[in-house]
Amino acid sequence: MNPDRPRRCAIEGARRRALALTGEVHDAAQRLRRGTDTEALHDFRVALRRLRGCLRAYAPWLEPGRKLMRRLRRLARTTNAARDAEVGLEWVRERLPTLEPREQPGARWLAAYLEARRSRGYRRARTRIRHCWPRLEARLRERLAAGATRTCVESLAAVSGALILSHADALERALVMRDAGAHDRQAHRARIRGKRLRYLLEPFCARMPGGIPAGVPGAAETVAALKSLQDELGDLQDTRTLLDMLRTATPDAAAAYGRRVVEIALGAGTETQLRLARHDDPLPGLLALARAAAARRAERRAALRAHGTHRDLIDAARGVAARLTTFDTAPALRAVSRND
Repeated sequence: MNPDRPRRCAIEGARRRALALTGEVHDAAQRLRRGTDTEALHDFRVALRRLRGCLRAYAPWLEPGRKLMRRLRRLARTTNAARDAEVGLEWVRERLPTLEPREQPGARWLAAYLEARRSRGYRRARTRIRHCWPRLEARLRERLAAGATRTCVESLAAVSGALILSHADALERALVMRDAGAHDRQAHRARIRGKRLRYLLEPFCARMPGGIPAGVPGAAETVAALKSLQDELGDLQDTRTLLDMLRTATPDAAAAYGRRVVEIALGAGTETQLRLARHDDPLPGLLALARAAAARRAERRAALRAHGTHRDLIDAARGVAARLTTFDTAPALRAVSRND
């Protein structure tokens, strides 16, 4: 590790990191524009999430502006519908072979419903990204270029160490509240806090562009532990989202099935036709899936409660923060994200 890199001005170090992440978002947007890459939307979501995390954490030094941050948040949200439907569709397809014959019509109906939602979500996301991202990118690069003329007394290492420490404290508070209440909303809050902390730590695991100090002892292990925690909390959030979609979709399925039976009856359908139609009742399958999702949610809640507040993980993050502050003797400005 170059000993001069950690002492780089916080503005310059954060600016270079933000520019590198902007390039990753740009590349994913270009792939999405071509429309042939099935992973492009996922990569765009991840890259944009990391970029927003960098801009949010280092906002006092980068000064991206609230208006630009709001627009980036709105753009990110346009990808949620497609992602949620895709996760739900994968979950249903995995369970379809395990269902009883009378339950499979409902699962197939839900799979078609989610596939339609996914397609609409992808079309909307592609349209919004194609229209909005080029303007946002130009504005962001303009703001970041303006930062090249500013100087600061804080080093990148000192500032990053203080930010990591404040985000570790925020994650600890969220985990304590989640453990006390075990509510999905609190678990989701803890997941967001953990994700923000992980994004702050990631540049210190390996060499990154932009003069970011790399290879800080303990950073890679802490990031891996945070990723595991995020997966657990994300599974709980995905299950909650699936249950919400089931609540929305079930009345539609029941109504569509009822109309079909009525049309057969009013059309002078035979008893055989009505009996065959009853075999396509989606409710048994939807109920089976709802029970499976509810059981999965209870299982994840129990596992999370068993893990407690992840004291070792929090202490490891604080240890990385302490090591970063040793790179420079200048006092760190303990800037806490406005959203914490």
